[in-house]
Amino acid sequence: MVNLISRSSNFLIRNFRRSDSLLPIGVLSGVYFLAIAPLDPDLHNDGVQYAAAAGVADGLHIHSQIFEQYGPITAWLHGWTLDIFGFNLLNLRIETALIFILVSVLMMKVLLTLRIPVVASSLVTIAWVLSCPVTSTPRITHSYDFWPWPNSICLVILLSISTLFLKSVTEKSVLSTKALLFIGSASALLIFTRIQVGILATFSSILLIAIGLGIENSTTRIKKLNGFFIGFIGSTALVLLVL
Repeated sequence: MVNLISRSSNFLIRNFRRSDSLLPIGVLSGVYFLAIAPLDPDLHNDGVQYAAAAGVADGLHIHSQIFEQYGPITAWLHGWTLDIFGFNLLNLRIETALIFILVSVLMMKVLLTLRIPVVASSLVTIAWVLSCPVTSTPRITHSYDFWPWPNSICLVILLSISTLFLKSVTEKSVLSTKALLFIGSASALLIFTRIQVGILATFSSILLIAIGLGIENSTTRIKKLNGFFIGFIGSTALVLLVL
């Protein structure tokens, strides 16, 4: 019996040390975020995003017909959600929960890319999940701070960009053309999601590509910037065309 328990424990530890640990993190964060998604909506913070999303779902245009203070990306995403699943605030909150689940998985991925042990990476990610304002902020306003704001979308994009840069550093590999196109496109989308975050991410990405992350010569660095700008200009033009 003791031998069986020992073999089972060793099997679990071996499996837990692999990248398969992303799935348990996704499941655990999913149970938590989906459970709190329906709790206590806020008339202002939920209502502002719902109003813009409802307008988009009805076919209205950002800025010319409806107001969205941070940029069109969040309103478009929320609008599609309402258009597909129905005009209900709960649908936006469930969408927000799904975005936070993706953030949890990406955060775990970033930590593993940094070669931090799986147990430590899991504890850090779980600590982030539990630090959600729902559990970490005093309920002064008598509401749970679980709002469908653009911050969560920004975090998904930033973590995706960070994963590519960190993978390049840890594996001492050159960023591929696809990666550079993605980083450029993602940086542009960030500007249209929350402009101050997007501007910082754009200049940071250009700087990291320009310095070559310590593995490329100066000629190659300049050529690599072309891929970034193609993605950036392409996404910017597409967003402006839709607007």
